[in-house]
Amino acid sequence: PPTGAEVDLVRRRLESGLARRAGDRHGPSTAWRITGYAVRRAVAGPESLTRAPAFRWSATSAPRPIALAALRACVAGTARTPAEAVAATVSSLAADGRHGLGRAGSLTEWAGRLAAPALAVVLAEAIAWATELWAAVGCHRLGPGVRLGGPAVRWSPASSPAGSLQGRADVRVTGPGGRTAFLTLLPGTLGPGSREELGLAALVTALVVPSDGAARVSPPPAPARVAGWWPDCGRALVVPVDRRLLEETATAVLRAAAVLTAAPGAGAEDRGRLDDR
Repeated sequence: PPTGAEVDLVRRRLESGLARRAGDRHGPSTAWRITGYAVRRAVAGPESLTRAPAFRWSATSAPRPIALAALRACVAGTARTPAEAVAATVSSLAADGRHGLGRAGSLTEWAGRLAAPALAVVLAEAIAWATELWAAVGCHRLGPGVRLGGPAVRWSPASSPAGSLQGRADVRVTGPGGRTAFLTLLPGTLGPGSREELGLAALVTALVVPSDGAARVSPPPAPARVAGWWPDCGRALVVPVDRRLLEETATAVLRAAAVLTAAPGAGAEDRGRLDDR
């Protein structure tokens, strides 16, 4: 695994590079975000990397957080199957939304405004998503050291505090020795940039320092490995987390920042930003 000194080298490289690419063009207060999508495109096809539209809940973005909430219910034993758990989760979200219990812009508020046919589409997509992850991981066998979903982990460079790198993992497994592994379910196919896309969650985790105002502390350890599962093509990739992966991912981050800040007014937005609720 990467040492603290190796992580610090990557941190300094990112601080310097992101300051030049983001801050110099648009000023230090300009908001930007780089996610796994941008990192993958920076490697696979930087010419196609453009600022993504503002995030909106849809039948594409909503299934993941719904499915993860449902699978947590399955693991807790309050639902027997993913389909049953997803149906209960969607019903609860919609009911709460109709009663005004969701904050503005939340998944709850959005679900409460959906007509029955649209809600049925979301339900079907979420059941498919949950079933794919359940089958891939064997969630019914997961123990107490497993966390499903949760908010994405973010790191903001001191040189550009309005910006952030954002990585996510759908399953986090902590072993007996305290080392972790991440698994992420991804759309499309495995290809160029997939390593770096998976590596972003590990990189951000290694860079994060608690923001409690205390003196500088060592960053939390990066996971021992990161894994991706692409159900559309039936392929998986497991990548050990070492200095090489962090450096390759940092290079992709800087490429993405260079492309995304080159266009006037562009910021690195997340094409699939998701909070669990």
